[in-house]
Amino acid sequence: MPTTEYTFCRNCTAQCGLEVTIEDNRLLSVTGDKNQPLTKGYFCPKALASNDIHNGEDRLFEHRKGRGAAQTGVEAQPAFDEIGERLRHIIDEHGPRAVGLYFGTGANMNAMAHSAFRAFMHALGSPYIFSSMTLDQSAKWVNISRMGMFAPGPRYIHDADVGLMVGSNTVLTHAAVRGVPAANPRKWLKQGKENGLKLIVVDPRLTETARLADLHLQIRPGEDIWLFGGMIRLVLDNGWENREFCDRWIGSLDALREAVREFDLDRVAERTGLPSSQIEEATKLFATAARPSAATGTGPNMSPRSNLAEHLVMVLNAICAGYRRAGDPVTNTGYLFGPNEVQERIIPPNRSWECEPKLRSRDTGRIFGEFPTALLPDEIIGKGEDRLRALIVVGGNPAMALVDPGKSLAAFDALELLVTLDVRSTETTAISDYVISTSLPYEHDDITGMFDGYNPIAYANVVRGFMERPHGIVDDWEFFWEIARRLGLQLELKRPQYPAAYETVVGPTLALDMTAKPEVATILRFYASTFGRTDYDELVAAPHGVRRDDLVNRVLPASQDDGFRLDLLPPDVARELAEAIAEPRSEAFKYRLTTRRLLYTVNSAYRHAGRTRKRFPTNPASMNPSDMAAEGLETDDWIRITSAHGSVVARVEADPTIRSGAISLSHLWGKLRQEDDPDGRTGAFSGHLSSLDIAELESINFMPIQSAVPINIALHSKADSGCDDARV
Repeated sequence: MPTTEYTFCRNCTAQCGLEVTIEDNRLLSVTGDKNQPLTKGYFCPKALASNDIHNGEDRLFEHRKGRGAAQTGVEAQPAFDEIGERLRHIIDEHGPRAVGLYFGTGANMNAMAHSAFRAFMHALGSPYIFSSMTLDQSAKWVNISRMGMFAPGPRYIHDADVGLMVGSNTVLTHAAVRGVPAANPRKWLKQGKENGLKLIVVDPRLTETARLADLHLQIRPGEDIWLFGGMIRLVLDNGWENREFCDRWIGSLDALREAVREFDLDRVAERTGLPSSQIEEATKLFATAARPSAATGTGPNMSPRSNLAEHLVMVLNAICAGYRRAGDPVTNTGYLFGPNEVQERIIPPNRSWECEPKLRSRDTGRIFGEFPTALLPDEIIGKGEDRLRALIVVGGNPAMALVDPGKSLAAFDALELLVTLDVRSTETTAISDYVISTSLPYEHDDITGMFDGYNPIAYANVVRGFMERPHGIVDDWEFFWEIARRLGLQLELKRPQYPAAYETVVGPTLALDMTAKPEVATILRFYASTFGRTDYDELVAAPHGVRRDDLVNRVLPASQDDGFRLDLLPPDVARELAEAIAEPRSEAFKYRLTTRRLLYTVNSAYRHAGRTRKRFPTNPASMNPSDMAAEGLETDDWIRITSAHGSVVARVEADPTIRSGAISLSHLWGKLRQEDDPDGRTGAFSGHLSSLDIAELESINFMPIQSAVPINIALHSKADSGCDDARV
């Protein structure tokens, strides 16, 4: 007989409540849990994909050893023995810093895995942790580290008078954008508008989010610096800054006023492709609001000069006091890992990349506990005794995420040991020495605490695994316990916190028994019961989770002035700004390629799923119809897209929502090796258009340019019946 189970989605930070029907260990249906008190039945198509992978589609069913075509099945314990032995040899010969770890989105949605791998690397004595965050949004970390942060943080957008969203299509992606709840973001935005919110969206496309906007600034890709430099000047020239906030928390604006002097409105309009009247309207609307709030997505963070673009958006937010202030409600003070008193104060800048530990290949350290992933190949390649020789990958696909496969694949090939933990075959598992197949969400117990603070209201849930896992499949955390035991290490778990280096996470630790495998309930009880606001038994007894509307504080006023201020124009930002002003717009390339995300995928995950391929047999290049007409193109023609670093072939489709001069392409599709699909029939991998050469990377976080990429196009082939299988 079918049975019903309640759980939560592990695809993104929304963690939507799900109602799952199973029979004979097979999923019959997945739908939203209407009794979940936070998401109330909402879920998106990515949750449906969990139905298919649990039923066997696109899943790894065994552990593997050997690279490429030589890979064969192996049982878990022999694999752990061999991995432990090889790691021991590398550590004995070259030290613990010869071992690194990369984690992706899959690990971020797994609290126990996240806690375990950080504890493992700490016990090992290696600081070399990398992640997907440093490949798409680490400009946010750089901004906080250079400017400092106003502790109360931004308002939730539905509590603001005016919301400014830059390069984020949160309605489709459900990404955790500052101030926008990830679960059912359309609802929260509409609720805000019902409360009087005016929404400004900056995006080259009329996205699903932009359609809700009161004002859509359809900017030229890559020109965010000019827009926000111009908006800052307009604010200061017109006296629209929040003087009370600036006097107390910023201090003198004279240097900033001088630095943006070159952002003349006419010049800004020419660079951005926006009417000057629209720029003025947006600026006045935001700056004169009583409760403004600004947020960015991956758009400006993946484009040229991303650190500067992010910084200028946050400068605009700061001078207009786009934060919660004393007396404002804080509706989520953290159910599991609170309580947090929120007080008006400045968390000062912390340029951690200037401190040890640092990389071998570059004189740079960590940001929020992580090294820049784009420098990972340089840490592997070379003859230095201190180079990385072993890499453990958890829930990620760095072979694809790193872009520039010519360089990244050569680096992975140079590793003495590459171990990947994943639930599905990926480009990275194909080149790994060992592939450890891990449990799927409905097969293991879990807790929502990984993103406790992302919810608009205090909420927590503990769920039990209710599906039988295939033979030999292990939890991610078990792998680290098994390898630590073989290496003679003691694992001491801390609460899962992201982003943060292990040593900076405050609170109790749980020393795991390294002789007998701990019970999962022991770990979850530690997470749920140690911090004083709830306990494990209470949460286990609540199948839909527990919402706490009473855990509301108000922002406390500042105490005695400690002298800290937001640093709006540190010397390196001033230098970057001057360089950007002096840099002419390149005319060598006619178009700019913007990367986008699809509702049915999570980065590279689910792109091979049946539901996805039925709807998107390939990732089309979307063009404005007027540009297509000028190029003599029709929908279903195939074009070659060429940048300064490479080219790809993609099917073109007309899209009136994208501005002229821009072309939009979903990222992380296609083949790493173009010889495997020279005509791009399985998709176009935009990573071929980017470079990991050091001269092409952003400073500090070393981000590769993956959006607003200068490109030219040419007809590759006309649409014909032979291409029908690759059309949407």
